[in-house]
Amino acid sequence: MSTSSLTFQRLTIALILATLLNANAPPVDVGQSEIRLAFQFIRDDALSVISEQELAKSCIAKMYERAGVSSESGDKTLPVDLSLALQSFDQLRQRYISKIEEIDFAKSCIDGMVKTTNQPGEFFDLSILKRTLSPSNGGIEVSVTLESGVPKVVSVDNDGPAGGILQAGDFILSIDHVSTKNLPLDEIIKRFRGEVSSHIVLNIKRNDEAPFDVSLVRVAHRLPEAKFRIINNFGVIGIKAFASQISKQVEAILKQNSKSLRGYVIDLRENPGGRLDEALSVADLLISKGTIASQRGRRPQDVETYQAKSDDKAPGLPVVVLADHFTGSGAEMVAAALRQDRGAKIVGTQTAGLGTIQTLIGLSERSALRFTTGRIYLADGRPLEPQGVIPDVSLDAKVVDTDAAVEKALNVLESAVAH
Repeated sequence: MSTSSLTFQRLTIALILATLLNANAPPVDVGQSEIRLAFQFIRDDALSVISEQELAKSCIAKMYERAGVSSESGDKTLPVDLSLALQSFDQLRQRYISKIEEIDFAKSCIDGMVKTTNQPGEFFDLSILKRTLSPSNGGIEVSVTLESGVPKVVSVDNDGPAGGILQAGDFILSIDHVSTKNLPLDEIIKRFRGEVSSHIVLNIKRNDEAPFDVSLVRVAHRLPEAKFRIINNFGVIGIKAFASQISKQVEAILKQNSKSLRGYVIDLRENPGGRLDEALSVADLLISKGTIASQRGRRPQDVETYQAKSDDKAPGLPVVVLADHFTGSGAEMVAAALRQDRGAKIVGTQTAGLGTIQTLIGLSERSALRFTTGRIYLADGRPLEPQGVIPDVSLDAKVVDTDAAVEKALNVLESAVAH
């Protein structure tokens, strides 16, 4: 697929910092170790078999590209393998030590190896993330994905600075007048962030309109929360991302309201996924038994099946799921599981079909690697990619992200109650 299944989600970045970053450890010269570990992980756990020669070749080419010279200038008498990649790393960092940071060469090499997998992934410089996500820094509360090398808005926090201004599907062509074309995701993250109350200017391309600028004011970051409202004695639970504590929030909503309500709409529009464990837990709250989903890696033994374990927290109540073409990954999994195991109807449009599992690995005290190691299979045994989930009740793309979609979902619930 042309669209990267990595959507930048603040919760993922927070997890990286919380689990991998030793704030007291100064950066050290560990580039060789990082390259070696990344090489081994990608070689052994990528979804498809990639030769060591191909990995090394991509690593070397990207490092030479970072230096601004042709990799053709390297020694062609040596075999292309990990040893040559490490030798090239040492030579380049020594030659350009006054101009290019050593970690930049490590990043270039590892990003080159990830690219050979044809799956999303990237190298994270944790020191940059620590600085950009410090308490004094704010953001604009949007989630983006990369499409054809340009950030595309997936979801917008309507209570944040971009609410009512940006829309899902908008392309961000520049940030503070710097082009975003082919910028790595961590650089985009860095540019989104800044001092709380500072201004940021984005150049936006929306549909067939001419590009236009918007000016936003950064605010302190907060994790996504489950939103709840009651309409006509039906509960509407909105989940924009499966962040930490989302399942506990949804569980509290169900426990407090299920005895007095007639059913639920689970609104997963513009939800790109998030933490797999949180998505599984939310599905488990509404399913008493059955398979929620499974994940499969490259090897036959790399299979893990997730079964419902807890009691249904809304027994006997009908459920409708709202989804759109930005509903991705774990959110698609939840929608499919509720339909398969609970009989929920899905209202909206075909979902994104972003069905990969990504693993986060610490390479050193200063860096981490995120890359794709598995695929999601739905409760009925189908792979989530590339088709996604087809709705039971289809809505026009111009309608699905409006209040009219909620009204349609409520009408479907009314019909379920009547029957």
